Amino acid sequence: MTEKPSYISLSYRNIKPDGTVVPESGEFVELNRNFRKNPTKAEKILWEYLRNRNLNGYKFYRQHPIAGHSVDFYCKQKRLAIEIDGSIHNLPHKKEHDIIRQETLEEYGLTFIRFRNREVFNNTNTVLEKILCCLNNGTSTPESPSPHQEKGTPKSSSERS
Repeated sequence: MTEKPSYISLSYRNIKPDGTVVPESGEFVELNRNFRKNPTKAEKILWEYLRNRNLNGYKFYRQHPIAGHSVDFYCKQKRLAIEIDGSIHNLPHKKEHDIIRQETLEEYGLTFIRFRNREVFNNTNTVLEKILCCLNNGTSTPESPSPHQEKGTPKSSSERS
């Protein structure tokens, strides 16, 4: 188990447990700004459904920094992080990074849901239904791929708990 950072991020600021505000590094803020300006095709498609409270009135943020990490989409009201994974996420070092990042964010009480690019391209309505399910129930769907598992491999019982 990785050690939790001594702060959580709210918007563009980190707040330590004692309430001290530490600004994000300029590099990190600039990186997130660049990701927002240059979304992937899948992110662009999904953003059209999530922006401006289009999805049942829920407010979403793009490339939102949390605990020193950035998530593709974030609903603060429901503490839901959404990631859209392209083929680069199949590389071993990227999978390892994704696992650590997801575990860190889940330790802060976030619900995490992942989709592959092709799901957004080919089954946008299903993706939106799964997101709504998470928003309404506060839990991730079992069909959501996890960086813990290989494609087509069911989660072990220890991963489900």
